[in-house]
Amino acid sequence: MTTFVLPGMGATSEMYLEPWSKLQDAVFVDWPPYEGESTLRDVASRLIEVERISRGDFVVGSSLGGMLALQIAALLNLRQVVLIGSARKASEVNVFLRLAAPLAPLTPLGLSQVLGGVSSGNIGRMFQQADPDFVVAMSLAVAQWEGVGFPRECITRIHGSRDLTIPCPDDVDVVIKGGGHLVAYSHPSECVSAIEQALRNASGGASSDSQFV
Repeated sequence: MTTFVLPGMGATSEMYLEPWSKLQDAVFVDWPPYEGESTLRDVASRLIEVERISRGDFVVGSSLGGMLALQIAALLNLRQVVLIGSARKASEVNVFLRLAAPLAPLTPLGLSQVLGGVSSGNIGRMFQQADPDFVVAMSLAVAQWEGVGFPRECITRIHGSRDLTIPCPDDVDVVIKGGGHLVAYSHPSECVSAIEQALRNASGGASSDSQFV
């Protein structure tokens, strides 16, 4: 079983710094070259093809990557998926950001930075190098996304308590105190520990109750 880890919108695999490399059998994915995909399902299908993701694999994603991980899980009927600072449907995203999505064609990189919860540093530099056409398409796709019918018991949610981009939902499994939208980057140890537990649960261990870390 391979664990595929997807980045956030405008980011790359470089957002996953140490101790992410300790995650066993993990592949840290970069977005494939944009080819006109307009929905999350389109991109999920592309990722399945390009990365050769199969039903026996495990998918993790941050922000947009989490939404796409959920789409992949539904398409392949995976046993478990992990969302980090992500949403199960568009209505969980900050309402003002959803209303701003139509402005993406005018200010794609600026909007992607807002959606990503970042404006400077290493992550900010990744956003400056992002494909603006992909950012525009995904900003619009997220705003229109209705989610997928994937069983809640097969989803592990990790979320920062201070996330303003996707305010911490009520059904989060692991709440990271003080974490913002980029908890995968700011709190890597906590995220890796929670994912390792989710992997054990998916392999037959008992599921855990909601917790704060």
